[in-house]
Amino acid sequence: TLSIGHCHALAKTFEFFDNNIARIILDTCGIDDAEFASILQGVLKVDSISTIIYRRNIFQEQSLHQLSLILDKKIPNHLEVLAIENCFTEAHVIRGLMDAANKRYQIKKLSLIKAKINTSIMNKQICQHVLNSSFLTHLDLSHNQLLLSDLDKLLQILTQDQSLQYLNVSMNQLHSGKDGR
Repeated sequence: TLSIGHCHALAKTFEFFDNNIARIILDTCGIDDAEFASILQGVLKVDSISTIIYRRNIFQEQSLHQLSLILDKKIPNHLEVLAIENCFTEAHVIRGLMDAANKRYQIKKLSLIKAKINTSIMNKQICQHVLNSSFLTHLDLSHNQLLLSDLDKLLQILTQDQSLQYLNVSMNQLHSGKDGR
């Protein structure tokens, strides 16, 4: 696990990377929200980072704020790949994340695995992103307990979308009724 001191040190080292680092992967590091926010403050100073993969840690409001600033960067210094996977989070945080992503529509690969996506987030923020983004090629919404009815609007959009090449909705409750059929 990374301590708060490690996270602050990592954030500080990003000042020296300038444009030499493109990807950050933090998987099962025992990082809490404040620690991830601290790391993201450092990431914000680096223009070359195009990928953030964050798995099995905590993702809440503080890190959402910092990540929103990163998502607001303009091309060519923008984030292309974002994965928030199997993190402790809440639906309103994911709603805020999608609101931030929907300001610029620059993400190419978006993975929100086990991210507490509900019907409202699916029908508003996710569908809005797919509809308005010409960059998005990969979307992974697996393990979110989505129902078939939650995917109706998305499926309608996909009949018109030409950019999305990969969609993963596995391990959701994709049945039409309460009895599983």
